[in-house]
Amino acid sequence: ATDWIMQHYASVDEVLAHKEVFVEPVNYLLADRTKIAVVEVMPGGQTTVRITEHGTAAHTNHFIEPESEALNQKIGSSSARRLERIRELLAAAPKPLKIADMATMTRDRHDGPVRSIWRTGTKPDGVQTLAAIAVSLPSSGNPSLNLTWRTDPNNSGAMDSLVCSVAPEDFKMGTAAFRKKCSAMENHR
Repeated sequence: ATDWIMQHYASVDEVLAHKEVFVEPVNYLLADRTKIAVVEVMPGGQTTVRITEHGTAAHTNHFIEPESEALNQKIGSSSARRLERIRELLAAAPKPLKIADMATMTRDRHDGPVRSIWRTGTKPDGVQTLAAIAVSLPSSGNPSLNLTWRTDPNNSGAMDSLVCSVAPEDFKMGTAAFRKKCSAMENHR
């Protein structure tokens, strides 16, 4: 559904008008310049939708809406703590948030290798964070994104990131062309 949504809809309202795209149990954070929607897709295709028009939204790996919470067989301590931590960081941050502030939040290691937002894990085959994205949607102009990723999945310290303004046509670029564009932009700052 994610690819379909990105290719066919230009706003939160357009996506929400086509709820048939939500068929598998997945949590979505959708945003445009006017609102954020947190969509939880439950087994059977039922959904919960929470709209925020001014503010922030956060989600991790468990259902959090009152209508869906009962479906959690177990809430992992890592998922619960990461949600609590990102909410703490968002509440404490000066507003309006800057892209650099959001990116720093995605790399937060406050709660150790397993319960932090950026998880490095305790063993090579354990759960770890491999990438994070922060997006800023200004009221005018192009969105900005900060993408951080592990350049070597076996090395928790091998990270790279880029900050880039994104135009609609950029979504048609291949990875190499997009990195080249963003590198050129960073060099001109």
